[in-house]
Amino acid sequence: MTIADSALEHVLAQVPELAAQARAVTPIAGGMTNRNYRVQTDRGDYVVRISVSEPGQLGIDRGNEYRNSERAWRAGVGVGVVARVLEPEALVVEYVQGRTLTPEDFAHERRISVLAALLRRLHGCEPFELDFDMMQVQRRYYEIVTEHGYPLPEDYGSYADRARLMGEVLASTRTRTTPCHNDLMPGNFIEADGPGSRIWLVDYEYSGNNDPCYDLGDAINELELDAGRAEQLVTEYHGEPNPRELARARLWSLMSKYGWSLWGSIRIGTTGDPEIREWARALWARARAEFDSPEFGELLQRTASGGVA
Repeated sequence: MTIADSALEHVLAQVPELAAQARAVTPIAGGMTNRNYRVQTDRGDYVVRISVSEPGQLGIDRGNEYRNSERAWRAGVGVGVVARVLEPEALVVEYVQGRTLTPEDFAHERRISVLAALLRRLHGCEPFELDFDMMQVQRRYYEIVTEHGYPLPEDYGSYADRARLMGEVLASTRTRTTPCHNDLMPGNFIEADGPGSRIWLVDYEYSGNNDPCYDLGDAINELELDAGRAEQLVTEYHGEPNPRELARARLWSLMSKYGWSLWGSIRIGTTGDPEIREWARALWARARAEFDSPEFGELLQRTASGGVA
């Protein structure tokens, strides 16, 4: 190993599966809140996810992440969990031979079908450790952003009343909570090589019990699904057309944009990362367009009236 990362060296020394003298270490690109490495030894092929130090403002509970990763693994949704290391904070999981997906990949009907089945399986697994509510997360992020003077998205405050109304309608029409991933960005999907092209869902940093429709909406947002693919996802998830849940998923997609835009503000304020800045700018532009669209009121009405326009 020639990579100069003392934290990685400490992790390798603490996990028996990684402690072999003969091993190959390869950095894995990407990861907003982790440094990731592939580690190959005579005992197996693994990924080491070393947590990036941050002041806790993003609300990531690493113990929750570890325990929920194990539950998702047992449910056949996530990859195998090998170990958690506390100093430095790191998670070791099995490496899956395949490729990370992109929004363009989810333009294909087959992957939407796989996604619907994957989410049904996740939502049926053992209850997760903590709860997750994007409306509460958004409020906490807003307090952090304003307290520290981080950059708010343009005209963010002018949409507060619309967001509050949307949140009230979504909360009043929720019928259950289930284990949810809550952060369905394309980088968290790995399509395995080989027959069947199985898709694995990784990275349970924000996992928690939530309205299962939030995961559908977050997928619509993060995977940039068009109207047809969004309807396919909700229909296949429920096994039949469900106009109210489709409307709710579309609203949750907007709530996802509204909340995660402030995640971007916090990251910009603490790191100044230009890539995060561009991502957050594009996300907020899409959110504003949806708030300002005549369809916003129609979605509220369909949700409140049980799917009847």
